[in-house]
Amino acid sequence: MSEEDNMVNYLARVLLSAVLATGVVLVGCSSQLTESSAVRLLQRYYDEQNKRDPNSNLNFVVESCTRLVLANEVSATARCSVKGVLTPAGKAAGTTPTAPFWIRAFFGKQPDGTWVFTQYDHDLSAG
Repeated sequence: MSEEDNMVNYLARVLLSAVLATGVVLVGCSSQLTESSAVRLLQRYYDEQNKRDPNSNLNFVVESCTRLVLANEVSATARCSVKGVLTPAGKAAGTTPTAPFWIRAFFGKQPDGTWVFTQYDHDLSAG
């Protein structure tokens, strides 16, 4: 097996593990990953999370993704700004909306060439 085949197989296992661990269905975009498609992929993830908790006081909205970096042919990262928007339940409870915060989003390319959001971590560096 070539190194590229090994990488594709590894990424497929990682993506499957993410789906099994989180229950999140990974939704792909076209073969070109751009900052705007990164926003769409990450927003789809948050939309799924928002649907899972209909009683939540906040829904998360992706404002932007910048600094898109292709680590190799099958993985990339981007720095994304996210904010919490009040739901009707949140307004009724007097919840305070969140200020925008930064996360580092990770993306992987599936064997069919589509990009998917895989995970994130909090980016504590200044905006």
